[in-house]
Amino acid sequence: MKPLKRYQYERYAVLCNLAYPRVFKQTRYGFDPNGQRIIKNQFGKTMIRVLWSQDSNEVVVVIKGSHSITDWLITFAMWTRSCKKSLNLDYRIHAGFYYLLHQESQPSRNEDKLGSSVYERLETTLEPLIKQGKRIAITGHSSGGAIGCVFADYLESKYPKSIKRIVTFGQPRSAIGSFARTIGSRIRLIAFVAIWILSLSCRHYH
Repeated sequence: MKPLKRYQYERYAVLCNLAYPRVFKQTRYGFDPNGQRIIKNQFGKTMIRVLWSQDSNEVVVVIKGSHSITDWLITFAMWTRSCKKSLNLDYRIHAGFYYLLHQESQPSRNEDKLGSSVYERLETTLEPLIKQGKRIAITGHSSGGAIGCVFADYLESKYPKSIKRIVTFGQPRSAIGSFARTIGSRIRLIAFVAIWILSLSCRHYH
């Protein structure tokens, strides 16, 4: 496995940081004027940004970490939920992360339908891009990285070879049981990055 270059880590880290402000001008970072879709949570707040350009085969999915009191309280749901029925994945994940993926996503565009969950709306956004031959890079901080790994595994199981890489920052454990073995067998490049105050420590799994 070829490791990522430092500038590649830094690019994903910058995108993760810039995902938090309310306004994000994607054209400043090489994405098309119409190359951004926003996935909102149940309260209508931006949770995920999907970014792309026609000149690149990479679509970047940036997932926010916990950024409200509600988000932090959700992380204390320490039991687990099975992903078999909804995601067709043979393992259980942290109940709080399960909730974040399955909560209703408020529409952000006129064509968005009511009643779709976060993972369903994200899949609906990515499917036409995958069919164009683009591959998906998922990055996220904290709980955003945790649910990003689960969604990436779901997407790769349904659309083989659609995932280019996963890069997470300060990510807690997503699941128990066979999760690590299962996702590792499907996705070749996963980078978990532990962020310290003055340094960056990187570990690769494949």
